[in-house]
Amino acid sequence: LKVNNFTLTSNYLNFDASINDNSKINISGDLSIFKKSVDLKYDIKINDLSTLKNLTKQEFKGSFVTNGIFIGNEDEAIIQGISDIAQSQTKYYFNLEDFEPKNINIQVKNAKIEDLLVLLNKPQYAKGDLTIHTDIKNADLSKLDGMIIAKITDGKINNDVVNSEFNQGFKSAINFQSEINAILTPNKAEVKSNLNSSLAEISMNKTTIDLSTNNIKTDYKIDIKNLAKLEGIISKKLNGEFLTDGNLKAFDKTIQLEGSSD
Repeated sequence: LKVNNFTLTSNYLNFDASINDNSKINISGDLSIFKKSVDLKYDIKINDLSTLKNLTKQEFKGSFVTNGIFIGNEDEAIIQGISDIAQSQTKYYFNLEDFEPKNINIQVKNAKIEDLLVLLNKPQYAKGDLTIHTDIKNADLSKLDGMIIAKITDGKINNDVVNSEFNQGFKSAINFQSEINAILTPNKAEVKSNLNSSLAEISMNKTTIDLSTNNIKTDYKIDIKNLAKLEGIISKKLNGEFLTDGNLKAFDKTIQLEGSSD
């Protein structure tokens, strides 16, 4: 880290630094030390996130760019900005009380799944577009109030990577799309989700998650139109259709499953 300029007075801050090549961090604006208030702008560009491993304690890869504002004081403040993470159009807003997030709004449009996997230092299992809308009015677990919507479109499994990583034998293309809708209430999340792929259709109309205990209750439905397509997973060719539905409970490292099939 090379600090190009650092100016700090009782009412002004400017911090300008570069990391390696043309990565940069710039934070500047009004700062009142005595009133403990700030009115700052920030501009951050990191070309190689792996250089921050000592700070993040986890290795990330790829680039990261964001800029925005940080305004407020120790009682209440906001952080608002934009980013192009994973080639997306991302907007975020955080309302802080006593430096704890209370209101969170994040909109991620068309993030590339393959780029997100690179960012997390994971193999590129799949590609596709991910859109997320998060609106949390109260982030306190005991007063939780919000919603999360996530959609995957134009998803496609990378057969070569999956076959190598999980010892599978996929040969034909596997396309998929998915949607998740979650309603957040005190200590609880209720989720409706579906996954439609060229292998199967999987849906869960009501999944209840106790966020204080991580216990899960859910219904499920699995509809496979052509069992022959599962040969790459089960190493055996079957014919015909298969439909099953039922309920699942997960608690204390125990899973209970009951259902019916045709």
